[in-house]
Amino acid sequence: MRPLFQTLRIILLLSLLPMIVIAQGKIRGRVIDKQSKEPLVGANVVIVGTTYGAASGLEGEFDILNVPVGTFAVKGSYVGYAALTIEKCVVSTACPAFRGWLRGTQRQ
Repeated sequence: MRPLFQTLRIILLLSLLPMIVIAQGKIRGRVIDKQSKEPLVGANVVIVGTTYGAASGLEGEFDILNVPVGTFAVKGSYVGYAALTIEKCVVSTACPAFRGWLRGTQRQ
């Protein structure tokens, strides 16, 4: 009886594993200058109030992986630019995108 119980427990755990993995999404996007439309390399993109985040690559693109399903505020920032926060970014198992432009701050 004991081997049967262990086998059933293993089967149950393996059957729940896909649900745990599927219940995560990602946020993908691109950070560009609002006026010139040039990519901003190394821009920081974070989910406000969490430790999730990413830096943009050579084309301004980024991916934040393994994000729990839910609604978040996503903040993009870059040195010399005003930060931009997108409120109510809904993460599902699909691939939502961060869409927005950062505007350079005027220095005096």
